[in-house]
Amino acid sequence: MKNKGIAKLNYPIKYAVMPIHPVGDYDGEKTLAYVPAKCYLIKKTEEFFQNGTSKLSYEVVFTWNHAEKQENIIPSYMYDLIENKNKYFNSTEVAQVYDELIDARIKADEANEDMLIEQVANCTDADEVLEMEEQYNKQFTEFNELANKYLEQ
Repeated sequence: MKNKGIAKLNYPIKYAVMPIHPVGDYDGEKTLAYVPAKCYLIKKTEEFFQNGTSKLSYEVVFTWNHAEKQENIIPSYMYDLIENKNKYFNSTEVAQVYDELIDARIKADEANEDMLIEQVANCTDADEVLEMEEQYNKQFTEFNELANKYLEQ
């Protein structure tokens, strides 16, 4: 007898930079860090502009979510009667996806460094800068270790 359980997911697997939000922050208003994360690629869109340029964007579903304490997330959709099509309700739009983990890791590190520079720019005391750098580096390390756990799954 064939297993009639969960269907195999045939979405392309990619990597993207995922913002980490505090637990319970469902609106994503505060970002604690950025990590490389495995994701399902749902849609790739290219928007063309009058000046002849274009911009790609990607709709992905990350396989885990820190803010909502969820793991093993799969793409989920519902039928939208107004637009007459399936709409994913757990997807996120990102500017870039990567085939290789190392590329997403490099971009996440750059985003974390930019976030730290922005915070340090508001400091006036050298001790405060050192303390903030130490705090951020500890936080980035903690979330990268968490991300690594999910990347191995």
